[in-house]
Amino acid sequence: VTNVLVRDCVFTNCHLGVGSYWPGCQGIEIRHCVFDGGTKGIGFTDGASGTISGCELVGQSWYGIVGNHAGDVQVSDTLVDLTGTGGFCFSAFSPPGSWTFVNNELRSDGLMVVIQAAQTEMTWRDNRFVRTGPEAWYVHPNGGFGYTGPVLTIDFEQNHWGTDDPAEVAAWIYDNNDDPDCRYVIDYLPMAEDPVATESKTWSSVKNLFSGGDD
Repeated sequence: VTNVLVRDCVFTNCHLGVGSYWPGCQGIEIRHCVFDGGTKGIGFTDGASGTISGCELVGQSWYGIVGNHAGDVQVSDTLVDLTGTGGFCFSAFSPPGSWTFVNNELRSDGLMVVIQAAQTEMTWRDNRFVRTGPEAWYVHPNGGFGYTGPVLTIDFEQNHWGTDDPAEVAAWIYDNNDDPDCRYVIDYLPMAEDPVATESKTWSSVKNLFSGGDD
């Protein structure tokens, strides 16, 4: 299955909205879709590759976006808000996988980015991380670490963290600086200047999904 376009769709209370499950799934494009409630929004597993752009994922109880032995995936201009659900905005569940996140917004009162597999390649640029509760974590593992090799560096440079204080960002990132058994460090410096309220992003919603515009 190659070059599949899922566009302008609404997935409500689905166990899994869109899942790509094997290496033959290449060029899977998920564009301008809304995922409301349910368990898992979007999953790329077992070598599947593609793009997620202009989507809105809200209220998933497990994962907004999950990678499990994924291929090459790019995520852009997408909102993931799992406030109040106990779910993870994004989880790198098992290696390998190559993920690029550009110009997205992640909101949570729990765990935003969960890294179970330090070997997963990730690059994050110009994303906005919004803690919606006092116990929210920007980046955190979940459960056992698994990987015991050399400490790896994961690229989170030039992102918006809702603060200009590096110490405040570090306080809500759990990595090798907190536990030597956690075999990765998050490289979050330099930080991007956080946008002011009047410059906040606008996102797709159910009422304007079918406006007829192509992008």
